[in-house]
Amino acid sequence: MKKSMKIVLPAIVLCIAIVLSVCMPSLTKKAADVEKVNPIDVATVAGGTVAAQQLSNVATQQADTKYAFGATVENGEWTFTYGGETFNNAYDYMLAADGFMYGVDWDWFSDSGNGNNGMGYDDINGYKSEYRPAYVTRTLYNLKALGVNALGCWTGPKACYTFDHDTGYVIGLDPQFVTALRAMLESCRETEMFFVPALLYHWYGENYRKEPTRGRLSAENTEFYFRFYHEEEARKEWLEHGIAEVCKILAEYQDVIPAVALTVENGSGTNDFDIGMMYSGDSASTTWESFASLQNNMHDVVKTYMPNTPTACEENGGWWDNLYKYNDLKVDLIGPQRYSRTGTSYTETDNEIYLAARRGYVGEFNYDWAGPPYREVTLEYLDNVMTRHYKNIMEAGNTGGFWFCVTQQYTNDRWSWFLEPNMDEYESMRNFAVPLSFIIHDLKQEHRGTNEVLTPKLFYNNDSETNYWVPVKGASYYRLERIESADGVNWSDWKVIGDNIDPMEYACQNSLIKYNDPTIEEYVLYHYRVVAVFDDGSEIVGDKGNMMTRYIPVEYFLDAEGNYDGSFERGDDMWKGSLSAFEQNGKSSNGWYKASGGKPGAIKSDPIADSETGARTGENYLHVGPSTSGENWAYGGQWKYYLTVPGNAKYELSAWSRNTFLSWDVTLSIHDAETNDTCGKVFCFRSVDPENTEADPNEWLRNYVQFTAPSHGKIYIKIMNGSKPLRGDTYIDDISIGESR
Repeated sequence: MKKSMKIVLPAIVLCIAIVLSVCMPSLTKKAADVEKVNPIDVATVAGGTVAAQQLSNVATQQADTKYAFGATVENGEWTFTYGGETFNNAYDYMLAADGFMYGVDWDWFSDSGNGNNGMGYDDINGYKSEYRPAYVTRTLYNLKALGVNALGCWTGPKACYTFDHDTGYVIGLDPQFVTALRAMLESCRETEMFFVPALLYHWYGENYRKEPTRGRLSAENTEFYFRFYHEEEARKEWLEHGIAEVCKILAEYQDVIPAVALTVENGSGTNDFDIGMMYSGDSASTTWESFASLQNNMHDVVKTYMPNTPTACEENGGWWDNLYKYNDLKVDLIGPQRYSRTGTSYTETDNEIYLAARRGYVGEFNYDWAGPPYREVTLEYLDNVMTRHYKNIMEAGNTGGFWFCVTQQYTNDRWSWFLEPNMDEYESMRNFAVPLSFIIHDLKQEHRGTNEVLTPKLFYNNDSETNYWVPVKGASYYRLERIESADGVNWSDWKVIGDNIDPMEYACQNSLIKYNDPTIEEYVLYHYRVVAVFDDGSEIVGDKGNMMTRYIPVEYFLDAEGNYDGSFERGDDMWKGSLSAFEQNGKSSNGWYKASGGKPGAIKSDPIADSETGARTGENYLHVGPSTSGENWAYGGQWKYYLTVPGNAKYELSAWSRNTFLSWDVTLSIHDAETNDTCGKVFCFRSVDPENTEADPNEWLRNYVQFTAPSHGKIYIKIMNGSKPLRGDTYIDDISIGESR
């Protein structure tokens, strides 16, 4: 996981600054000298004149493409116009328009614990990611509504390339990755969100299960497949069949790409005793000299296809007193990490002390969550710190920053995630979301020298009767209007759905405004817009929201008679595995089945006694955990439920749980009933942190995961406890499987 910055004492910083001011010319190597370590003919690798011809072909093919931000391209040259000035890359345009890169990291496209955190198929370990383009588009839409203007995420090398497993060389791009990358870029273009892709990130090819894969242990696989760090022939293959192929795709979308990050968070395991740059972990390591030459090779390939787009690197695995080594790099932008418990410690080390003059942004920042201190503060304090981050990073002299992080993976963690990992659940969004949007708006207005009032921004309507929007400071009330989006629609024909909407009465706990429209019908296309009305009678009309049509998902967690079966209301003795229908029909009927383990008491059928032991709904629930005598009576228990759904469709598996301990002990997973493969990501039930005095261990929390059903539609759900000794009790209720969009 991410690491907090090492704090350098002011005295040490001063000493280093003095030494460097005297010795920098002799200490700093030029990029050309570093290149001699692993000489790579980048022009040959990237295709030379072939690359130029490919760029020309792309320009011809895109003649009719609608680009974001009004960008234009002619003969491969991109131009952007703002305020009467013309810019030749998206980065300079973004700074001219907004003054700052208000970025967010997208960390996981699925379950990190399963290693599915790339955009494609992990050809080394055999993991497949679940990229959800519609969800990504919705998330970008909502981030844009809050004022965020940039997204950063890694693109490789894991879940990105295909490998020759005899040589370990990269031989091409994974087709699923190509599809996902293009979908991401199209989503960015559609929502006008800038995108900073990272070509190399820090986890290499580790095997998350830690057992041998392809006959090798994790560290052996890393060394075999990632020899391009230090081996010339492997590097040529990686640059030609990997980096160059990615850049060909990125070159088509330079309207939404302000920069290409060569690395993200310690892209190398640089263990170089001579210069003191150390990185711990079980990954293979390399010297700084080799890693610097690798980055310069990558830089040259990027520039072959995108000559005007800046390159960047994020925290390359060294300590502050070795940052001067980054002057060996050709990279255009430097992106150190910054973690702070106050939101103000972004000038602990000034880059200019160590680095040649060049622009830079904060590649990753958040509250400093290393160790227990985050548990010692209130959520209100955390929200207060979070609200200040962008402003303080800007005041420290950076040109932007990426907040860690947005993720497709669900988590109940209270401290690190930006806003809320599931951007579809607006009411669970952190309380700092709205004031943060006000700050971003004010900073943009200050940069532009204007004083425009914030326009009300609708969040993405996920095809329901409920609308959410970001409020406007000083609005007396709101008016919600709707229009049917049929062919030939008259865009002046807006119908008032709700008037005199009081911002106090209709505000959620996090200050978002919520209003229901029960009059919509299925299969009709709608747009909404919000009008903010002020005391003096003036109005601000918001932009129309996304096109939507009412959508009611079908519930598939049903028993053999077609009744909802997710609340354990039948009261079966799950520890016995006594469902006769299941046993008689050989796994073809619906019903819980005890596959292994689990002693008596694993399901409670008693009436609700009190809030501590009560079910969420009804009278029954699943209880996994130690008995009152301390015996691990549920250890090793597995319960399965078989059912059939329409194949090749997307679904959401959800369940409610509560814990008496912050626990990863109990997991829920979805499997192909014919192959036993996991088609949904395993996720772990986690509840509140007992060390947090605000936490309520009896609070029910929703856990969920999206998955795609196999073509035959036969699946089973598995609840499993796999830890010993058990650290506490877990209660599960209201399991659901519904269609997902």
